[in-house]
Amino acid sequence: MRESAWGPHTAELAVICCVDDRVQEAAAQYVRTRLSPRFFWYALPGGALAVTEHWAMISQGLRIAVQQGVKRIAVIAHTDCAAFPGFSNEEEERQTHRESLLTARSLLQRESAAVEVICILLRGRWQVEEV
Repeated sequence: MRESAWGPHTAELAVICCVDDRVQEAAAQYVRTRLSPRFFWYALPGGALAVTEHWAMISQGLRIAVQQGVKRIAVIAHTDCAAFPGFSNEEEERQTHRESLLTARSLLQRESAAVEVICILLRGRWQVEEV
């Protein structure tokens, strides 16, 4: 492999998060302080939902990231996400996001069993729930 003018890849974490600008800062701050200061960032509508609905694109990008040294993947969902339909109550919304995160985890672990998958739900005013 030839040497890159950019230097080596050092990120051991890939993050899949929603494109919603309201959650980007909180998500990035959580990742930097709790998981890793260096990471690959994939912003897609729906975050965890995008993993299941756009699997071919996601899996190709993550295969490349794993080849570059990624050992963990964080999947981040958030409440009040436009990619999900309206909910009748907060518990229904929370449960739907949890199921979406767990489905994403299952797909990602099936693709690469050696990669740890971390699922995170951002709720309300920067409340974080690891799933």
